[in-house]
Amino acid sequence: MKIELQKVQVHLDWLKQLLYLDSISVNAKNRIVKRGQVYNCELGIGVGTELQKNRPCVVFQNDIGNIKSPKTVVIPITHTYKEHLSCFVPISDKYDKNGNVILDGQANVSEIRAVDKARLGDYICDLDNQEMKAIEIAAAQNLDMYRHYKAMENMYNDKIKYVETLNKTLKEVKQLLEAENNSEIITKLKKLLDKPEEK
Repeated sequence: MKIELQKVQVHLDWLKQLLYLDSISVNAKNRIVKRGQVYNCELGIGVGTELQKNRPCVVFQNDIGNIKSPKTVVIPITHTYKEHLSCFVPISDKYDKNGNVILDGQANVSEIRAVDKARLGDYICDLDNQEMKAIEIAAAQNLDMYRHYKAMENMYNDKIKYVETLNKTLKEVKQLLEAENNSEIITKLKKLLDKPEEK
């Protein structure tokens, strides 16, 4: 197996960075980060086609986990984009106060990962609720969880339709009995049921 000297040097440089990150992890665990925030994140050296190096990542973990855990869950943002893959979620360009682009690209939900907060560098910006919702759906699809949520959504919609049908029927009964409210409906129905049949 041939190992390039340049590659060895890159790994040695990463080892130095890794030791530094490990040394600051004790203090970094108390860092407050919030879901939807984007930070520069030191992903280091990956294996094969894994995303690596320092790149923007959006915090995906919920805020309770972000407060209680020394780690958080992030999704890298990349300029790589393959239209036929659902794991890429485009985000709108973000600008600083001078009009310079500070963030652009796509969130790659196939690279979701847990990282120590020590890996997080400077804060960049926040993604909006609509972008986070799109990332949630893409992540659920990529992890094969979306069909379960879709099934629950369909059940919920069926219940809503059923309640709407009941309300419509109740309204018709009120009109038929000339009742003002539900208690009056019950009273009038009892009278009808107690009324002896005419011979």
